[in-house]
Amino acid sequence: MNFDLIARICHDANRLWASANGDHSIPAWSETTEQHRQSLRNGIQFTIDNPDVQPADQHQQWCDF
Repeated sequence: MNFDLIARICHDANRLWASANGDHSIPAWSETTEQHRQSLRNGIQFTIDNPDVQPADQHQQWCDF
């Protein structure tokens, strides 16, 4: 599974949604840090490994990262 591609698609979708709602603070994928990219990859892996995961669990996983 290509976690980098999935992470990029999720990032871009979030960026476009935010932009459409007036928030232009999210940088393009190519301008994000490697730490940010890895955080997204880890979140995707966590969600795939835990199909019944709840939003609070995802948030906690992100905080722990």
